[in-house]
Amino acid sequence: LVHSPTMTFFNDKCKGWSGEGNFEEVVIDCPNLNWGASWSGPDKQSQRIVYNFASMPTGYATMIYPNNNNYFGGESDWNEVTLTRMTKVLNRCFSHFEAKGTLVMPAVQVVSNEAFWVCRKMEEAKLGETSKSLQQLWNGAFKGCSALKRVTLGGASGFTFKAANVFESCPLEEVTFTGAVP
Repeated sequence: LVHSPTMTFFNDKCKGWSGEGNFEEVVIDCPNLNWGASWSGPDKQSQRIVYNFASMPTGYATMIYPNNNNYFGGESDWNEVTLTRMTKVLNRCFSHFEAKGTLVMPAVQVVSNEAFWVCRKMEEAKLGETSKSLQQLWNGAFKGCSALKRVTLGGASGFTFKAANVFESCPLEEVTFTGAVP
């Protein structure tokens, strides 16, 4: 558990963390965090993950990506992940995260390669919906999200699919555009 309303930077050395993230529950409640460096990351033992990254502008793969491509967070829910101001989600940032429910990223502009790759329990994604900020979706951004049925995409002046396989292997039933259609 890391709870700090004033922490703005986070990495292994901040709290003396070491090892490979061998924790059943990981709670990082740092609403003012605006930059994160590498930490050991979650592991397959990490069943419940709660992230409050309300102020973080960029999701870095080196901070959140799991060790050794293991699935993690099987008891997690996207409702317990706060990404209010995140504008960029970099390569494989949340890949293999087993959170169920709805991903909400109201300010997101760019979702990079395989950012949510094989998030098998995600049912819905709302991207750039509030600020109509979405600009780019890259290669395999949601590839393998085998429960993803509904997506809302908001872009004020449209956005660009940077690859044809953004939603590969997703059983999409509904895609809603709240901004200009690409």
